[in-house]
Amino acid sequence: MRLTKRTRRNRKRKLHSAVSMPRRWASLLLVMLGFGLIYVLADTACRGISENIRALESEQEDIAFKLRREQNRWSLMTTSDQIELALNRHGLDMTLPRGEQVVRLDAASGGDYRPRDQFANR
Repeated sequence: MRLTKRTRRNRKRKLHSAVSMPRRWASLLLVMLGFGLIYVLADTACRGISENIRALESEQEDIAFKLRREQNRWSLMTTSDQIELALNRHGLDMTLPRGEQVVRLDAASGGDYRPRDQFANR
């Protein structure tokens, strides 16, 4: 069976048909859509994380401010004048200990350490 020139030409058209070009464009379009979707998802996740970071940083600043305020209050309360006023206000008469009342402990003495629970029953 001999093929005519016309059928040969038709076969060549089928080999290089116009279907392959839209497939390339469609695959390229799908790849671009995929990258776009990944970008949008990553951007949304990053925005959520950055909002959490901002909230935590503002909370940290508030806590640091409260810490400084309490440290200032404590340092004002522990001055010698304030301690003396508190003792007088509660009616306590406290004096400094005499020399023989002071007990000095040496940390390097190597004595046996016993937790406080052991002395509770005595």
